[in-house]
Amino acid sequence: MSVGDNQSLTLHELDSLVYLDCVINETLRFYPVVQGIFRTLTVDDRLPENNVQLYKGDTVVIPFNTLAHDPRYWSIDPEVILIKETR
Repeated sequence: MSVGDNQSLTLHELDSLVYLDCVINETLRFYPVVQGIFRTLTVDDRLPENNVQLYKGDTVVIPFNTLAHDPRYWSIDPEVILIKETR
């Protein structure tokens, strides 16, 4: 499929651009609109990884941007989204 400078894509042609969806979703994952979410603890807890004590009433942040860049969970690969969508 090729589109000249003055042509518009039809909805069918746009829907056939599978990798466009992958790139858009990967971009939104890598650069999320919302950077994180704040939560207030309802019970005392301890972080097992570094033994930090957290107390009821403390506010913690879940950083979406940091999680999206953590190689333990994600790699930079738009096809990952494609593979998940075909399941």
